[in-house]
Amino acid sequence: MASHHQPQSPESRFHELFVRAVTHSERDPQEQAACHLANEKARWFYVRRDKSTLNLAKTFLAVRSTFVTLTDPEMSGNRQTRRQFPTLVSFVGPTTAGKSSLVRAIQSLGDLRSVHIPPMSHTDSHAQFIGSNFATLLKRLDTSVCHGPVTQSAHVDDSVRSTTYGVHLYKDSHPNTTATNRPDIAQIDSSVFFADAEGFGADEGSTTAEIRGPSTFDNSEVQEFPIIPEEYVGKGKAGIDHFYWRLLYTLTDVIVFVTEKDQGLLKDLVYLLESAARARLESVNASPKTLIIVRNRANQHHKEFYDPWKLHTKYMDRDTKVWEGPGASETLARFVEKYNHERGSWADEIDTNEKLYRALFYEVRCCYIPHLSNMQGHESEMFRQYEQLRDMIEEVASGSVELRLRRGMLLNVPQQIHLQGLAFKHLTIYTTPFDYSAAAKGDNADPTSPSSHMANFLRHAIQSPFRVPGLTGTSSFVSDMFILAALLEERRIGDGIS
Repeated sequence: MASHHQPQSPESRFHELFVRAVTHSERDPQEQAACHLANEKARWFYVRRDKSTLNLAKTFLAVRSTFVTLTDPEMSGNRQTRRQFPTLVSFVGPTTAGKSSLVRAIQSLGDLRSVHIPPMSHTDSHAQFIGSNFATLLKRLDTSVCHGPVTQSAHVDDSVRSTTYGVHLYKDSHPNTTATNRPDIAQIDSSVFFADAEGFGADEGSTTAEIRGPSTFDNSEVQEFPIIPEEYVGKGKAGIDHFYWRLLYTLTDVIVFVTEKDQGLLKDLVYLLESAARARLESVNASPKTLIIVRNRANQHHKEFYDPWKLHTKYMDRDTKVWEGPGASETLARFVEKYNHERGSWADEIDTNEKLYRALFYEVRCCYIPHLSNMQGHESEMFRQYEQLRDMIEEVASGSVELRLRRGMLLNVPQQIHLQGLAFKHLTIYTTPFDYSAAAKGDNADPTSPSSHMANFLRHAIQSPFRVPGLTGTSSFVSDMFILAALLEERRIGDGIS
């Protein structure tokens, strides 16, 4: 606690209350159950094992309409959502690493910024604003925490269990827009969504959400897909972890990898690289991914890691190549071999760990969040690190939108919903690579007749949020196109007969 000899300023007091609120672990099982019940509406998808039969290998992917509800709460349809280009930020990592508390902190900061609280970089205005609006900010913080993710239980029986069951989805309340250089639309709505994923590496038992949460889950509007591939089914938690990672990698734009224990850091990072390499080997034309590695609440406190580049150097500059030597990863060795074989120059080949990261991710950032036990009386430092992570996420999310826009891979809400549906179906049935480009084209990815080409053109022209030059008087234009398509189709069939 802060010293009793010197009264705290409203700014320091608020920082302390913020840090304690977002890191709070509930000990009371009844309170924990109430939190899980309130958080149930955020569940997006999860793997369900059918325990009603003796066939425990019977496994399903259960998907709820959470993404649709968050992107279009008024159910207005594509006319409203086609100008929204969401960015998905997924928090992944080992169980008990503190992913949910980070999502809670980042989401709460967004809520506070939506009431125009200045960042700590503007020290004077920040302190003055908190001092003038202390009660209002506390109320906003309390509301944000209550509606955010459920953090790890403090109950002794839950110490090694994963808290989250499946993947929960939250929309950032802080508005996010991205400027474009297109004359027809100056900026686009690029709202950010946070996915809080079930931790990997847990035991085979149920998660805390399953044990402490509601006895039955709301299955309204749930779509289930039987999971068929043997590499996921019958492999216990490891198979489920692999499936979650491949699915999240398919859907995600920014990956926030959370690691807690320095002793197991190398193992965690190798798992991260293996999962990314496996996902890359199992996908085609994947959109570029950005990675943020968070050293979260490690026992040893090192102030120099407040500098992101010093932490970046620690993680990247390892002498031992993670894909070579005794006990090295076979998955990484296979990826490096395939990658180097496809390069045109030896200078582009992977020969260091840093080049391996660059091959798997468009950009890699690092951030350090200290452990609360090392911050007694210095909670403002911890608050500053949460802000650093928040700023980092906002920056890379905006960069991801611009990158996807340049590469023609920026999808609006209807297109993302379409891609998600195809990904859910494909990944539960096949282990063959998932082709992003073919999926993004729509239901008719390979048109073979004039009419199907026309239909694809019309769908893209009408659904596109960007103005198509010359496309005026849409109804008459569509009529003319259909007449032309019919004439071409008639001629094609006639040529085929003759």
